[in-house]
Amino acid sequence: MERLAAALLRTITGLERWVLILGYVLMTGLLLLDTLGREFFGAGLFGANIYATNALIYAAMAGFGLATASGRHLRPRFADGLVPAVWEPAVRRAGQLVSGLILTVIAATAVQFVVETFSYGERNQVTGLALWPIQLALPLGFAFSALRHFCYALWPSLAPVEGSADE
Repeated sequence: MERLAAALLRTITGLERWVLILGYVLMTGLLLLDTLGREFFGAGLFGANIYATNALIYAAMAGFGLATASGRHLRPRFADGLVPAVWEPAVRRAGQLVSGLILTVIAATAVQFVVETFSYGERNQVTGLALWPIQLALPLGFAFSALRHFCYALWPSLAPVEGSADE
């Protein structure tokens, strides 16, 4: 089961890397085309800043997951060393479990947010695009990170070393 979890986490990490890369390329390309259009043709690309912001939202949530996967997420360090070294593995597992639970609550709240936006049929006022597909990045990003933390709690060997470059 641990190998299956490791494979799933690698797949999610690979997907997040591609989302991050594509998000930044799309965001940069749109803003560049908008700027060049304004400078050379007197008119920018319609909605470029909105589409770039949408790409940024997906890139940011992918980056959130990648920070968790690489052990580079922010965490309070004030309590480091307060428990005896022999308790440290149990405390780390408990921390992973609590982090997973918190992220699950956030993901569930984000799902509710997306469902309400969908049910009201909310759209961007400029582009006319539905908002829920963009907002979907929130529950997905938080859920993937929650899944990671639960896997790390179950199988501590899967957890990254803090500050390491990869899972």
